[in-house]
Amino acid sequence: PCLLLKDRIITNGNGGFAVDIKTGKPTGWKYKRNYGCNTAIGSEHLLTFRSGAAGFYDLTNDGGTGNWGGFRSSCTANLIPANGVLNAPDYTRTCGCAYQLQTSLGLIHMPELEYWTFGTEVPQDQMAINLGAPGDRRGPNGKMWLEYPEVGGPSANAPITVEPANAATFRLHSSAVKGNDLKWVAASGLRGVKSVKLKLKKKGTYRVRLHFLEPDKLPASARLFDIVINGQTVQRQFDITARAGSSLSSIVCEYTTVSADGIIEIKFQSITAQPPLLSGIKWWLLPLTSK
Repeated sequence: PCLLLKDRIITNGNGGFAVDIKTGKPTGWKYKRNYGCNTAIGSEHLLTFRSGAAGFYDLTNDGGTGNWGGFRSSCTANLIPANGVLNAPDYTRTCGCAYQLQTSLGLIHMPELEYWTFGTEVPQDQMAINLGAPGDRRGPNGKMWLEYPEVGGPSANAPITVEPANAATFRLHSSAVKGNDLKWVAASGLRGVKSVKLKLKKKGTYRVRLHFLEPDKLPASARLFDIVINGQTVQRQFDITARAGSSLSSIVCEYTTVSADGIIEIKFQSITAQPPLLSGIKWWLLPLTSK
């Protein structure tokens, strides 16, 4: 069955798309889901369905497909959003699928908790990169933070190359992170990263925002490195711990660079034995200024 959402008709299946209710033409919007034998149902703000485990799509933030891990929905629709509560009565007693939990649940919205999604196609100017993250997530300003490397599911192609390719991942829960700047971005990252190259579609002057966290509770001066963007040293002897003031505190640094070919290359040159690390990257093209 199809779903009617205001001026759109949403198709079903293992992933669906939307058509304009007046013209019948595709709008370009679509969603993805993993395997599952039921059909999606919807409310104004949420689609629910089986996607391996119990799954959902946040229509309000257009944030991709997510999962409630540990339990599955039934072979028919039983993830029912109603009046601010997601009702999930158990309807799986005749199913042989092996999932950890067989229970009925009532869930309420708690946006402070971590959640991760996959499958959203976004244009390049709406992307940011969340290194080491377990999935994608839409930020409060509309940017879609894409995981890198990809582990949570298929996502939009991120215009990024990291050297070395086998840089180690660190990952914490955002509740352990101090600070106010997107703690779920700072909570993960890559250790030993030497360079990050962004291949963007437009040339011009960019503002680059880098997210950092010291996950190992090192003292000041234990991890020092220079930051070089497009050949220009923008930060010498960068010290995350000294800059943050305490361990597990997120910090954000911004720099301006000019790209004549759409390439932004960020190099991290180690000074101490502890390797450089990075949590996230956001960029945006600055408007041209008239003289």
